[in-house]
Amino acid sequence: MITSEEIKKNWEEKDGWYRNPNTKLWLKIGNGAEIGNGAEIGDWAEIGDRAKIGNGAEIGDRAKIGERFLTIQDKYIGHIYPTKDDVLIRIGCEIHTVADWDAHGAAYARKAGEEKWWDIVGKRILEMLKQEVTLYQAERNLIKGEVNGSK
Repeated sequence: MITSEEIKKNWEEKDGWYRNPNTKLWLKIGNGAEIGNGAEIGDWAEIGDRAKIGNGAEIGDRAKIGERFLTIQDKYIGHIYPTKDDVLIRIGCEIHTVADWDAHGAAYARKAGEEKWWDIVGKRILEMLKQEVTLYQAERNLIKGEVNGSK
């Protein structure tokens, strides 16, 4: 893993962009961001503050990775997935609303034969991701000028 602090300290910088000394590709990276081992980041990609890129991830050219999105990597990767009208949670290959996860999370794990993992790890990952959904929705409402559901 490499942190944004290491990148900003050791890589060539030009106008806020940093050049990977191995690939010669440029990226912009926010404070507190981390890039996992073996991750491939395309040319001119932008990684926001506190973003976490998992081991072996592939990020294309000119991609923009949002600020503060939490990605959790255990046996399965979990993250939030904002849509136009909602914010979904993805754990492994399952992607559902918070309400669906609350109602059926154990059933999704059972379908995959992962009941023990769900009880020990999956539920905790879901709780962390639900907190991220709440924060993301609050930020989206502030951007829209809405506070506590009113404009």
